[in-house]
Amino acid sequence: MPVTIRDIAHHLGISHSTVSRAFRGSPHVSEGLRQRIFDTARELNYRPNASARRLKDTRTGLVGLIIPDLRNDFYASTATLIQQALAAEGYRLLLTMSCNDPIIEAGYLRSMLEERVEGLIIVPSSLGDQTIRDYDEAGVPLVQFVRLASDRLDAVLLEDSEAARGATDHLLQLGHRRIALILGQSHFSSSSDRLSGYRKALEVAAVREDETLIKIGGYNRAWGFAATQSLLELSSPPTAIVATSNELMVGVLRALGERQVAIPEDISLVGFGDADWCVAWRPPLTTVEYGVEEAAAMVVRILIQRLREHSQDGSSHPVHRRVPCRLMIRQSTGN
Repeated sequence: MPVTIRDIAHHLGISHSTVSRAFRGSPHVSEGLRQRIFDTARELNYRPNASARRLKDTRTGLVGLIIPDLRNDFYASTATLIQQALAAEGYRLLLTMSCNDPIIEAGYLRSMLEERVEGLIIVPSSLGDQTIRDYDEAGVPLVQFVRLASDRLDAVLLEDSEAARGATDHLLQLGHRRIALILGQSHFSSSSDRLSGYRKALEVAAVREDETLIKIGGYNRAWGFAATQSLLELSSPPTAIVATSNELMVGVLRALGERQVAIPEDISLVGFGDADWCVAWRPPLTTVEYGVEEAAAMVVRILIQRLREHSQDGSSHPVHRRVPCRLMIRQSTGN
């Protein structure tokens, strides 16, 4: 395996970010330490990769953002807020969409380095070790947003587990016992966190979990529609549904409408993501409100700090922050 800057750092007992700074010509590395780093690099036969060579001593003012899509209100809103926050710091945004496809995402991750971005914010589908090494070698800080794919990188996440627990608790308090949960991809940390919160609420209420009420697929309208159809065909269908994204909720509403299922008389609904249309819908939808502005500001703040320091808060430890959510109770749950 090729020698990386982490190997050089480990050999010298210093942080990998200090090695990266030395290779980038940072004045914050003493000449003595810089020379030791260069000597060790030669000793270990270190060879920077092509992306790192292109990025060295180059400033473009570009920050990359990779999100799943813009149809989801949450991502559209946060992309706008992130762009505004970056502009205030003198950076321009390069936006791409992965469609939650790891192959598309991997291609864009490579393209971002080729475009010489100085930092990257990503809603990850997956992050391989090679990608992390490439960004390390290039000295480009990478911050995960709303999903955690690697413990080695900074991340700004939502309190997904508590949000799902609160939504489920609300329905339990209204007397529901057959509560369905519709989720996206199971390997996303947001999905596993939401499932954990749902299960915790049922456990505390001493309600037995029914696996037929948990539908795991993709965060899209088609899955919301198909999952709801499947739920309605059960011999004992749910009396309430928690749809964990707005895209899923659109599919849920279409399925209920086609079968003329009344909300909340026949079934109660709770969604995730408090978009304007959720309030305008009739009846207005009970939803989990994300702290969109706080999350966007926080992820930019962490990235800018990394760009200024080229370090991990003075150590190699990543920063993980969680933003709280709030349940907005409206008529779709019968209140």
